[in-house]
Amino acid sequence: MKILSDESVKHILRSATSPKSAYQLSKDCDVSLTTIYRQVKRLSDKKLLLVSGSIDKSGKKHFTFKSKNNVYCKCACSTIDISPFIELKK
Repeated sequence: MKILSDESVKHILRSATSPKSAYQLSKDCDVSLTTIYRQVKRLSDKKLLLVSGSIDKSGKKHFTFKSKNNVYCKCACSTIDISPFIELKK
């Protein structure tokens, strides 16, 4: 849960409710592209973000990122709803 305490992570997870590129996330979240890639790696390692990709005919790679609402947990509860952790503070 420590990863969810980072504000840039919360912005990314809120913004990525539909598949978006790193560039789109950077613009939506007003976060540098370097930070987006670092956080995307952390989030995908923790299974909080789905990563999809393709390679076009010229060999260029295109990746999109989409947040998950529920995360599998190895404890007795089996899944955790992360939406309360990333909601905007009022």
